[in-house]
Amino acid sequence: KCQDLEKFVAPILDNKGAPIVAIVYTKNISAHIVRSIEIPFREIINYTIKCKINEELETVKQDIVSLRINTGEEYLKEIHERKISTKIVDNLKADLEEQMKNLTKHVDLMKSGLQETIDEHIRDKKNHLTEIKQDIITLRKDMEEKITNEIIKRMENFTKIVNTKLDEKVKNFNNNVEVVQSELRKPYCL
Repeated sequence: KCQDLEKFVAPILDNKGAPIVAIVYTKNISAHIVRSIEIPFREIINYTIKCKINEELETVKQDIVSLRINTGEEYLKEIHERKISTKIVDNLKADLEEQMKNLTKHVDLMKSGLQETIDEHIRDKKNHLTEIKQDIITLRKDMEEKITNEIIKRMENFTKIVNTKLDEKVKNFNNNVEVVQSELRKPYCL
């Protein structure tokens, strides 16, 4: 009950309409008067609280709007930065792909040039080997001819030697035969 109240806190408005706090001493005031003071004070308090809540809500709403704007700006800034980063990454990727293509072409050209050089060396070595084979064939033929000629010469020399000895033997034999015949023709004297 209000009769138990000795002091009652009530807002009072200043000359600018801003609520201020007043403490009302209720000990010597009748309950009817306290109740008649209490109701408008409660309304004033409720209205003041409502105004304060509305002000705070307005501040919160402004803060929310401000946060939304700031967040939106930050998101837009981040999206813009991401777009720039994506563009940079795409450019770097394209540059890297182009460099890889150029490197691959360069390596392929080097491979083909190296392969051509190797093929040319192989052809040169084959030609050189063919020349060496031809030289070997020619040397064989020359050696065969020389050996054959040498064999023929030696055979001829041997034949000459043998023939010469045979001729001498035949001559000696003929001489011997003549000697024997001449002795046989001689009268035999005893």
